[in-house]
Amino acid sequence: LSTELAAFCEPLAIALRGVLESGVKNSTSVAIIGLGPIGLLLCKVASLQGAQVVALGRSPLKRQLAESFGAVSACVNIQEGLDAASIRQKYAPQGRGFDVVIE
Repeated sequence: LSTELAAFCEPLAIALRGVLESGVKNSTSVAIIGLGPIGLLLCKVASLQGAQVVALGRSPLKRQLAESFGAVSACVNIQEGLDAASIRQKYAPQGRGFDVVIE
């Protein structure tokens, strides 16, 4: 196992566990807050489970990475001053809120 690949084992295990423990499955709406390495992996793992994922982050580069991985249906810049109600209204299914939120 290469050191590059081995370095992802622990963060990937965290992402897998988070998605499994939170009950994410096909058609679950999921908001992921924070797009560091684990947040990006959470986006991908949740999308592989069939979830509709909305990523929320500050960094333009990390939001671009989430989009380029094909793991999210939308990316939200949390520095735009949107409050929780605005995010729910604009990005959650029928504005009702998300089934799962992971920070």
